[in-house]
This record gives sequence, structure tokens and C-alpha cells, in this order.
Amino acid sequence: MGLGALYSLAWLAIDIAVRFFPTSHASIDPAAVVLIQSTGPVQEVIYLAGTAAYLVSFNLLLARQRHVLPVYCFAVVAFVVDWIFTAVNGAEALAISGYVALAALGVIFFCLYQAMPVMRGQRVRSRGLSGLE
Repeated sequence: MGLGALYSLAWLAIDIAVRFFPTSHASIDPAAVVLIQSTGPVQEVIYLAGTAAYLVSFNLLLARQRHVLPVYCFAVVAFVVDWIFTAVNGAEALAISGYVALAALGVIFFCLYQAMPVMRGQRVRSRGLSGLE
């Protein structure tokens, strides 16, 4: 989760540099510049929401809050949807694998939800989960 937050912050820095500081384009990979300039407003909002959710989920994890899983799930799904948008726009030829990843994530997140009764408001006797608020 921490690596995801760092990864999204790194891309956010590149995104800001490309969009707001055109003189920085020479020091950034040309493929990244083209990718960022080709994204539409809907895809950009999805990407920014995923980045924000990664950062929030990492802070929730550090604070041991029980809402960490749904926020993290949202972040991961937002980035997969962003990936699908990128593929559909022609930057990558991996659109189908993005759909497969999205379906697999749905199954994994459902299993995680089923394995965490604390999220559903049920009481848990285990000391390991009792610290979640």
C-alpha cells in the first residue's frame, strides 16, 4: 500500500510537471509526456481520485482505521480503469488484460470483504483486529 502511494505520488509529480511546466518536457521521457497530454478530463479525474484514495488509504492504514480496505479497493480500481482508458486511447495494446484485472480484483476484494467481519460491524474476539476502530 505504501509503494502504491509512492508510485502515485511520483506520477502525480510528473503529471504536474508536464501540465504546468512546459520547460520540463526536455527532462521527462517523451512517451510519458505524450501519455499525459493525451489523457482526457474524465480519465484525469479518475487518475486524481485514485491517487487521492491511495494516499488516504495509506493514512488510514497507519491510523489503523477499518475503512482502509474500501478506500484501498477504490484506489486500485480507479487505477485499473485509468489503465483501461489509456489502452483504449491507443497508448497501450493491453485493454483486454485491464478488463481481466478488473474482474479479478472484484473477486479478490469480495473475498477480502468476506474475510473481514469487522468491516460489516460484527464483533471479533481476536486481539489482532480489536485495535481497528
